[in-house]
Amino acid sequence: MESSILAQDERWRHVEHIVSHGKLCFQWRTGEERKEESARGRLYPGNCSSAVDGISDPVIIGAMIMDIHATPSIPAQPRTTTPGMVHYISGGVARNIAECMTKLGNKPFMISMIGDDMAGNFLFGYWKSAGLAIEGIQRRQDVGTPVVCNVFDANGELAAAVASVEAIVRFN
Repeated sequence: MESSILAQDERWRHVEHIVSHGKLCFQWRTGEERKEESARGRLYPGNCSSAVDGISDPVIIGAMIMDIHATPSIPAQPRTTTPGMVHYISGGVARNIAECMTKLGNKPFMISMIGDDMAGNFLFGYWKSAGLAIEGIQRRQDVGTPVVCNVFDANGELAAAVASVEAIVRFN
C-alpha cells in the first residue's frame, strides 16, 4: 500500500511507521490501549527487540473479498434465468487466514482496504461481529470492494466466475 493511503489518519500513520521500517513485531492495540501501554513502558515502536515479552500478534496484509456462490437447482439453460441458491460469503485469502488464526486462539491484526459499498458493509459487519480488530481495515468511497461471483453447475462444479477486483489492482 502506498504511504499516502496509509497516512490518512492516526491509526494508519502508526501502521505506516511500522510497515515502512519493517518492524511488524509487537502486539497491536487500539489507540487508547497503545497510549496506556506506552506510558507504562510496555511498547517500544522504535526498538523491535523490545516487544512485549517477546510475543507479537500476527499482522496480515491482504484482500477482503465478498464471494458470491450461485448454484442452480436444475441444469441451467443458456440465456435464461435458472432457479437455485445464491450465497454471500466472506472471502479473500488474507481474510480467511486471519479468521482461521482467530479460531486457533490468535488475535491477528488485519490490514486491508474495502469500499464504502454493500459488499464492504457485509465484510466489515461480519468482521466486527466476530469481535476482530477493525482498526486496520480502511474503508474508502473511491474504490469498490472486491467481489468474485462463482457460478456452479448442477453438479457443483465451477461453470464460470467473474471477478471485480479494482481495489486490489489499484493499490497492490
